[in-house]
Amino acid sequence: MKEKKFKGLYETTNNGKRYWEEYGICGKPGLIGACWIIEDLQFIGREDKDGKEIYESDLVEYPITSFPLEVIWDDFSCGFMLRNAKGALSKMPSEETMAEYSINIGNIYSNPELLEVK
Repeated sequence: MKEKKFKGLYETTNNGKRYWEEYGICGKPGLIGACWIIEDLQFIGREDKDGKEIYESDLVEYPITSFPLEVIWDDFSCGFMLRNAKGALSKMPSEETMAEYSINIGNIYSNPELLEVK
């Protein structure tokens, strides 16, 4: 069974600074002092070729593509999918393929410019 783990994007109320923090399914913090959760991103149970964990809303690239793909949850298929900047969906590659070829280059919140259509 895959580990249930999340990453939260927090924003402080005094200076608007944003930062990421990981937590388990039972450790969701909600409000921490002067920080608010902006987004909850679920770990998809896979890593890229450098061993970096991949979460929902992360952007991944493959050597055969010249554009980033966003990791999303698709309610219709009840699973994680990849979406390009134009909105086209594709199936999630196997765990082995992701571990051998994928590169986690960021996420849609920290790097929105990577999804701009050129």
